[in-house]
Amino acid sequence: MPRKQNDPVNDFVRDRIRNIRLSRQLSTRQLAALSGIPEGSYCCLENGFYRISLSNLQKIMHALGIGIQEVWPQPLQTMEPRAVSKPDLNTVNYFRFQEICSLTEARSGALVCRDRQGALQLLYGTNLRDDQMSNIERAIAGGRRRNWLIYEKSTDGIQMYLLLKGAAVEGRLGTIVELYLDLWLATQVATKTSPGSNGTPFTQHG
Repeated sequence: MPRKQNDPVNDFVRDRIRNIRLSRQLSTRQLAALSGIPEGSYCCLENGFYRISLSNLQKIMHALGIGIQEVWPQPLQTMEPRAVSKPDLNTVNYFRFQEICSLTEARSGALVCRDRQGALQLLYGTNLRDDQMSNIERAIAGGRRRNWLIYEKSTDGIQMYLLLKGAAVEGRLGTIVELYLDLWLATQVATKTSPGSNGTPFTQHG
């Protein structure tokens, strides 16, 4: 998911939106819901993976109750071009996870890895309660539990599980899920076989 080319105005607007969101103590999930933009798409907009369209900008301004003058650069404001940087693989994988949760309309989601020693590790999660890891472990052990839809792939002694609660997966979307699961698994296999690597840390989003 490469970043767009340098666009100082777009970068300025994104920074202003982020600062206003943080000043009002809103999470990305909350502002996405208020603006009617899928959470995964909103995160991509705010982090520069997608260009902010006029339509989405209007939705965000309406949700924040602000005018264009509060986010658009004024004539005397300077905008330094930013260096284009490629997002790291963990960031790309997280956005893939958020994209799947958004497209499937899952109420909760989790991406879990079982290493060669049999230990489970939560890599990414969304809308999970503090005590939900035990439910996830039982769901994996039982194949399905309490509306969890579970996808599983394994290779080289490492297993990857994608759990989606209350999700609707049909047609081409199922193919995308399978493709992403292959990519996530390949990332973990590479990580676990790298010298001195301890794997991907626990990451709870949302």
